[in-house]
Amino acid sequence: MTIKIHDVQIEGSPFELPVMSSIDYKTLEKPITQLFSKNIKSSKPKFTGFSLPYGLTYDSMDRLIVSDTGNHRILILDLVSEKLIRTFGKKGSALGEFDSPFSVTTSPFDDIIVADADNHRVQAFDKTGNFLFSFGKKGKKDGEFQNPIDITYDYIAKRILVSDFGNHRIQVFDSRGRFIFKFGAQGTENGNFQYPVSVRVDQTDRTIFVSDHVNSCIQVFNPNGGFIRKFGVGNLSNPRHIAIDRNGYILVTDWGNHTIQIFKRSGELMTRIGVGHVSSPSGLAIDTLGKITVSDVKKNIVLLF
Repeated sequence: MTIKIHDVQIEGSPFELPVMSSIDYKTLEKPITQLFSKNIKSSKPKFTGFSLPYGLTYDSMDRLIVSDTGNHRILILDLVSEKLIRTFGKKGSALGEFDSPFSVTTSPFDDIIVADADNHRVQAFDKTGNFLFSFGKKGKKDGEFQNPIDITYDYIAKRILVSDFGNHRIQVFDSRGRFIFKFGAQGTENGNFQYPVSVRVDQTDRTIFVSDHVNSCIQVFNPNGGFIRKFGVGNLSNPRHIAIDRNGYILVTDWGNHTIQIFKRSGELMTRIGVGHVSSPSGLAIDTLGKITVSDVKKNIVLLF
């Protein structure tokens, strides 16, 4: 007896339930628009464009939050009014300052949590950009980092997961940045990494997905960091960021192939989008309506599909 949800077999059931995405990805060949391509409405400071916008996320109000890496700042943008709501941060090492913030995520309270890569730490802010706390420093010990490059929040367990790029591992912390455990080491074997870029948690069952950049695959783990499987081998080339839509499809920005690849939960490749329209896709986020936002780093633009 079998049941399948998101193409993954659940033992002990006689049923197979197809779960359809609300968006037909096979029809999304090219972007709908380039976001904020002109000067946008804002109060001070004036929006002057992106510089290496590596990371993207949405908060609970569907405001787009961008880690504007080259400008060492975080931007909060309203897509409906095309308005820059707020920007915070500048280059530096003091609390509240950044040195190449590569990624950003939000907590259930819309606190903004930033992977401050070249300061080798994580910083947390409230939704208006006020500093809350920081954790981590450069090193190889538990709770230390070597260029933390991506970050995500496990809403069920209230944990922060960090892709510790230079140490080839994923570290897991509680909601205040206290170290819990780690998994992975440098290598090509299952469960090990060669420069992990993105880490995401499926909020339905807490399955963890990691983009293994040099090994060119996505690795899948249970909530305790135990290896389950991998996929994308032969399809992906230096994958960057991961997003999971409401129906369990896995979206990956494929840096080396200049596209966004979409996989079923089982790991089967479903389709590709953006072919011929993106050069260096990196950041990836999905709003509550299912619209896909992608940053193209070399072009310094953000695209909406």
